[in-house]
Amino acid sequence: MLVYHFRNQGGCSDRNMNYLGPPPAPQRGSRSHSAVRVRPGWIQERRCLNAHRWRKSVANQTTKVHTAPHRRRRGAGAEAKLERLQEEARRDREALARLPRWFGALVTILAHAVPARLRHISQVLSWPPSSLPPLLRGVVVAVCYFVFAKVSLTLASLHPSASPVWPPSGLALASLLLWGNGLWPAVAAGAFVANATTFGSLSTSVLIAAGNTLEALITAALLKHLKASTQLFEDPPQVVLFVFLTLLPGTMISATMGVGSLVLAGYAEPAKFASIWLTWWLGDVGGKLLVTPFLMLWANSSLKGMGRAELQRLAQLLGLTLVVGLVAFSPLLQQTAARGPLGFVAIGPLLWAALRYNQRDTATVALMLSAFAIWGTLSDGGPFARPNLNDSFLLTMAFVISTAVPSLVLSADVAARRLSEKRHRALVEHASDIVATLDLDLRFTSVNPAIERILGFAPAKVVGTSLRKPVPQEQLHTYAEMLDRKLQGEPSTQYEVEILTKAGARRILEVNSKLIADATGKPIAIHAIARDITERREAMQAEAQVAELDHRVKNVLATVIAVSQRTRDGRTSMDDFLSAFDGRIQSMADAHSLLSGGRWQGVNLAQLVHQELAPCMAPLNTKVDGPDIVLTPDATQPVALVLHELATNAAKYGALSSPKGHVSVQWRQQTSGHAPGTLVLDWKETAGPPIPASISPGYGTSVIKELIPYELGGAVDLVFAPEGVKCRLEIPQKWLKDANRPLS
Repeated sequence: MLVYHFRNQGGCSDRNMNYLGPPPAPQRGSRSHSAVRVRPGWIQERRCLNAHRWRKSVANQTTKVHTAPHRRRRGAGAEAKLERLQEEARRDREALARLPRWFGALVTILAHAVPARLRHISQVLSWPPSSLPPLLRGVVVAVCYFVFAKVSLTLASLHPSASPVWPPSGLALASLLLWGNGLWPAVAAGAFVANATTFGSLSTSVLIAAGNTLEALITAALLKHLKASTQLFEDPPQVVLFVFLTLLPGTMISATMGVGSLVLAGYAEPAKFASIWLTWWLGDVGGKLLVTPFLMLWANSSLKGMGRAELQRLAQLLGLTLVVGLVAFSPLLQQTAARGPLGFVAIGPLLWAALRYNQRDTATVALMLSAFAIWGTLSDGGPFARPNLNDSFLLTMAFVISTAVPSLVLSADVAARRLSEKRHRALVEHASDIVATLDLDLRFTSVNPAIERILGFAPAKVVGTSLRKPVPQEQLHTYAEMLDRKLQGEPSTQYEVEILTKAGARRILEVNSKLIADATGKPIAIHAIARDITERREAMQAEAQVAELDHRVKNVLATVIAVSQRTRDGRTSMDDFLSAFDGRIQSMADAHSLLSGGRWQGVNLAQLVHQELAPCMAPLNTKVDGPDIVLTPDATQPVALVLHELATNAAKYGALSSPKGHVSVQWRQQTSGHAPGTLVLDWKETAGPPIPASISPGYGTSVIKELIPYELGGAVDLVFAPEGVKCRLEIPQKWLKDANRPLS
């Protein structure tokens, strides 16, 4: 009997696994002679054989081999087993080939199903996280973890406990984020049972389960501490934070504890620590990045809110993903050198989902494409197939992760921009002010509905029309001036304009506008916000009028009091006082009537002179002459009182007290001298009674001499000449309504 000794050195291994049977048939030219073509059923059988032989080699490093005839019989049995496994793999491929047709039929049914029926189905498929009892949650998580783990471990080739594809890590993290960290015993139980029934001892299974549990707990705790778990995948910073926490702390701890326990217990070679650790870590990272977003986003959404149109759009996306996955990765198509680059076509559905759909659909597409890529790699096909199966899976997961992560970030960014645009649109649509954009020719390119409420124009009919249509012609220069200021570099302009409404009424708008430039800085449009301030202007005008009225009433009352007090001085009888007081008050009332008739815009000087002379005026005893001049309201009362005193004195003591007397009142505006534009009024009496040489001045004389200088800043020259009274009044130009009119 011959005795052979061997060690587990991997020198004659198939994809780094020891195989003691006869060497399989060599692969095509691109493969090494020691490589075999792996099929799904063959991998499961190989894993069981290799796990059994691994334990046997650890327990006893020597094996006795019987005689050569017996060894030849063993070789013949292994060849028969290989043929049987290849037949099983062929049947599996035929079953997998029918999957696309089943999936297409399912999509068609969903897209054309009755919406009410879909809502009923959604009640079953869209359980809220809080609807499951705690114990049932734990059972569901533990069972799902165990099933996913056992399926994933069938893909292990470098070591029975290290799979490059590990969805349970994503399931565990999603469960803790949805249902709380108190669910960690379920994760630990599922991980322990899966590892205990696969490879290693109870102690290594405990340590591996502890590492898997700590991985999920640490990542979930960090996300909750950073307040990212409630807004996960909603914006790019949250996605980047999730990816960072997936790469670094938890997955590294799990890989280190798992591989370290196997090496220390003698179930893994120390020389392979780094390669096993990388496989373990990348599998956990891929599971989190692909499975967690899928579960989280679908758990936070529901089919209840999806209408028929949205379901059809989703079915189209999934159908496109199915076709791309089959073309790029499926082993059903013959693998050729030209088919290798087709793997990059998978980026198309991911970008389309990120730009046109939402984060949930993007995560779904990423998971589907990763499943197709794993399927192709598992069948020793696809663009990522390598001589070593573990290397093939590592390359597949690296490609899937490198495409899924940017797609999730892009999808979150597009969703955030879409939400911001939606909020901005709602703000503009419901704004009380007119918000519009115009081109540089002042044509509307967009406008919100507020224009119909304020001006009466429908937004759809305004777009494309010119702003010059509703703007009065005298206001167009304001727009041209504001546009010119903006083009010269002023960032924004604010001005008030009048706009004609659809009914022809005038509205006052306060406009704030700024230029919109393209990427090169060239102005291309105008953004404007117009606020209707018509009521505010009317209210301000009313307040100003009330204030003006209050001021004038106070002035009138003060004047009445002063007139009353000064009229009383020197009066010897009540009748004399009342007569003089009544005349002065009546003069003020008449002046007030003239102001009211002119809406307080001013009083014509000729009307005022005729009104004061009217009680004693005859056809031949007066002469009134002068240009058309309007006094301001504030100048009317002082001039009226002075004219009243002059007329009263002339009627009692001067020219108008005699039938032959004559009064001339003439005025003009100076065209030269020290004060051009000053109003000069000359009062001249002739042919009246002789004037005494000495006259004791009374209140009337004081009013004539002092009121104009005091109230208006003018000058008065009063002379009691023997032939008659002469008086010259000089009133500054600012008290004339036409003060800015050019002098002739």
